Amino acid sequence: MREMVSAGLAAKGRAVQAALAKNPAASLMHPPKPVPGGAHVILFDAFPHSRASFYVGLVDDIVFYLTEAPEEFTSMMRACGLRIDRPEVAVSVARAYIETTRSMRQFSGVIDSVDDIRMIPCRDAEEERLCRDATARLRGIVDPPSARKIGSRYVITAYVLCGSDLGLRTLTITEDCEIASRNELIASDLPVPLSM
Repeated sequence: MREMVSAGLAAKGRAVQAALAKNPAASLMHPPKPVPGGAHVILFDAFPHSRASFYVGLVDDIVFYLTEAPEEFTSMMRACGLRIDRPEVAVSVARAYIETTRSMRQFSGVIDSVDDIRMIPCRDAEEERLCRDATARLRGIVDPPSARKIGSRYVITAYVLCGSDLGLRTLTITEDCEIASRNELIASDLPVPLSM
């Protein structure tokens, strides 16, 4: 599989990623939940150099480079022939989209509750107060991703932690996987570790 991914990336002009895909030192990781439609998604993890890590998607023998490439995600979903026909499918697609098309320059991920935010270990009373205040402020705000159908589109909202900022991502997804996304900043400078 490494050879196939490497060749596909080289054909797309991604020589650096093609070389990393062939390198056995790069770990291959799979998302905990499969992507709807049957695409096979792989994270090539270049730990400890996480900025070099990247996601690819495979549909049959077609390779899609997904990191910071939302249009490739849409192409991958269309190659699967996926039609979004239920809210839970829309949420699964949104989760996969947010995770695989993100920048690798900092931690980013969908959270389902404020308890998913790992705060820094508190060294003193002031840090403990900051963590407690941040948790209390966000407890009534953050909830799991949800979707509602409006006409032929699904509108999905998801809370995303990106570095020390919490945003509300709103994605609009058509039945044939055209995706538009916008982000609203909810909180910044949360007391979280620099690297998660």
